[in-house]
Amino acid sequence: MQNKESITIRVTGKIGQKKISPDLFDISDIKALMNDFENMLFPGSKKDRPHISYKIEDGSVENIFTTSRQEVVGFNALLMDVQKQESIDILEHKSALAFENLQKNADEKDLTYEIATSVAEDSTPFVVSPKTAWKRTEETWVDAEFYVYGEITDAGGKNNSNIHVDTKEYGVLTIATDRTTLKEKEENMLYRTYGVRVKGKQHLQSGEMDTKSLQLIEMIDIQKKYDEDYLDSLIEKATPHWHGIDADKWLGKLRGDYE
Repeated sequence: MQNKESITIRVTGKIGQKKISPDLFDISDIKALMNDFENMLFPGSKKDRPHISYKIEDGSVENIFTTSRQEVVGFNALLMDVQKQESIDILEHKSALAFENLQKNADEKDLTYEIATSVAEDSTPFVVSPKTAWKRTEETWVDAEFYVYGEITDAGGKNNSNIHVDTKEYGVLTIATDRTTLKEKEENMLYRTYGVRVKGKQHLQSGEMDTKSLQLIEMIDIQKKYDEDYLDSLIEKATPHWHGIDADKWLGKLRGDYE
């Protein structure tokens, strides 16, 4: 059975004249906090993330998230690194944005967020409050090109045409595509795997790709096809280079079968 640990985000402060409690913690606040929490831990694809359970308790409002020990240990190390560097610039874009959302909420509603993990040796929580300033310095984004690989799960759109590419690294990417490109595609693209060349924005410091800025440049069909004539032509070209070479001995040496 997988070991489980927890991360607690304690919210203190007042709503109006009343001390904050689970009864006063609106469903929209819970939804926003859950979204930010998930992005803190998993700023990239969430497709293969481990199970996360949630419960809310008094004191003032304790939001308790339970997941795999490995993820909690990693998140605890991340919090320590942010505190040591006194900066969230070291975080990936979505993770940094989640901390900024907490900071904005703390400033606007005069709330304090205390983040603690069950694996921390130090009981001092990570604090986000009106007295802190967890914000990124000015970001530098530059134009760049990327290659992504995945299955086309959707294509089209009434107003803004695009394709959806299900990738292993980034999850499902939405890539802006002009209608002419889609019209000119003779074969059915859906549920086929392609290499996709795109342009978009890249963070100059972290190298992170801005997944919201992607535009299609080229689609590369990487379906495996067997072409017997092409294979025969390669064999014909390579044959002269093998003159006088014992193929079995050569293969044996390649495998490490030295005499």
